[in-house]
Amino acid sequence: MKQQIANFATSTPVLETDLETGKRIKVSTGIVGLPVVPNGPEVLTYLYKLTLKELQVLPEGIAYRTMIEKTTRARLEILKQHGTDWQTIEAEINDGQIEELIAMAESELELIPEYARERCWEVPEGHTVEIEEFSFDRKFITSDEPAVHQIREDA
Repeated sequence: MKQQIANFATSTPVLETDLETGKRIKVSTGIVGLPVVPNGPEVLTYLYKLTLKELQVLPEGIAYRTMIEKTTRARLEILKQHGTDWQTIEAEINDGQIEELIAMAESELELIPEYARERCWEVPEGHTVEIEEFSFDRKFITSDEPAVHQIREDA
């Protein structure tokens, strides 16, 4: 016997509780077009391992590869620590539901070969960038009212 718990927020999952085991089961992500992945942690682990493998086509030290490797390794560690406990994994990663993380990982896997093909880390020959100087010399004067500030232009 199952008890339905309905949530009406757009991105809040709908859960059921199995009354015999007391286990929480996600029956809907609450996001139109994004179905529940019953073995989400396993799928996500596979995708993250594949991401680390695919990143090897990019030169070491470029910002994109470094950032994605760091994020992916941290998330793999969370998956390793919490196994199939999808609720804890979602809370620890704090970037959406498992199904959303899977969609992001799949998108990343599509981006990596594109990034490599276009050599996005290289600056095209002859490319120049105009640098604007910015000054932080403006002075702030607090008025009599709290949290109200005026900029003094004559400073």
